[in-house]
Amino acid sequence: EFKSDFMDVFLAAKCAFCIGTASGYYPLATYFNKPILLTNHLPLIGIYEIDQNSIILPKTIVKENGDILEINKIMSSSIMLLGTNDAYKKNNLKIINNSPTELLEATKEMLNILIDFKPNKDFIKQNERFRERVKNFEIFKNYNDLKILGNISSSFISKYND
Repeated sequence: EFKSDFMDVFLAAKCAFCIGTASGYYPLATYFNKPILLTNHLPLIGIYEIDQNSIILPKTIVKENGDILEINKIMSSSIMLLGTNDAYKKNNLKIINNSPTELLEATKEMLNILIDFKPNKDFIKQNERFRERVKNFEIFKNYNDLKILGNISSSFISKYND
């Protein structure tokens, strides 16, 4: 009853940034060069879809024994390409949505970037380190021109990195 294509486009054009999921709306904001905060995002290969002003907050992937699978293990294997619950189940993995705290912290990071026009030093350092590690993974050796521009929430990196 309240759905409006015009309003969808208007909000995407006028927002300071867009908080979205992989379900479809966020690309509209990218047409207007708006920063994106992608939440509850999988597959992690989505980091290549966003620009340097945007942040991705991936879902947590848990092994069968309950241990959290680290980002480096995800990015260094075909797990980064898995996109459905069934695919994770077949690999004996479980996915967990972002917690309210994770969503709040990632939103604060985005606001810091927008208000200060630059992220804090820890955020920059963690993402540079992450990019450096990823480019050395075997799966990317033949893709030298493929670069990660987007950022991963530093609260996620520090909580789940090995």
